[in-house]
Amino acid sequence: LISNEDRKRLRALFISFDADRDGELGIKDWAGMLQKLNGEYEFMETSGAVMGEYVKAKWEEAGGRRALGPAIRAQSNKFNDASGTESDDSIEEEEEVNVSFDGFCAWYTSFFAQCEQKKDD
Repeated sequence: LISNEDRKRLRALFISFDADRDGELGIKDWAGMLQKLNGEYEFMETSGAVMGEYVKAKWEEAGGRRALGPAIRAQSNKFNDASGTESDDSIEEEEEVNVSFDGFCAWYTSFFAQCEQKKDD
């Protein structure tokens, strides 16, 4: 459980990473946050593709989801048609879901514990 003191500290951290101050961390906010944290804890590879995959995976782990754009949906429908299965043209456009404060708290608490453990080793 997170104490009220920790929650206040995490709220300040969360706000510092929320560049557009919309109360959520989008993928760009998340990438910026990981880059800042990596400067202190050195936990991720900083080459473009590897870092991009890591950022996306951790963002999704904390509750973030990318919207399915029309091109991805069209490709999916094309695959379904080619495979002989029924195409679902009724797929609604999904909205992007950014990381909420609660998702951030859960992820950050776990992340910080892992960093502290590595420091002790």
